[in-house]
Amino acid sequence: MGFGVLFLLLLVTAGWWLHSRWSALRDAQAARREAEMLYIFEARSNAAGKVGPRPAAPPAPSDFYPTLPGK
Repeated sequence: MGFGVLFLLLLVTAGWWLHSRWSALRDAQAARREAEMLYIFEARSNAAGKVGPRPAAPPAPSDFYPTLPGK
């Protein structure tokens, strides 16, 4: 009888320990995935920001031509 109680206690303790380790592993993997997504999102937003504004379009041709001094 005493051996059965000790064996049951051992099984319950091992089950609790495995459950806690599995939960910690699952939480660590979820945190790693979240960090990877944040890293990718930040890299994409930084890459989009580095493109910069488009260069200004050249002015439209007009009838005004500046004159040089002395001419």
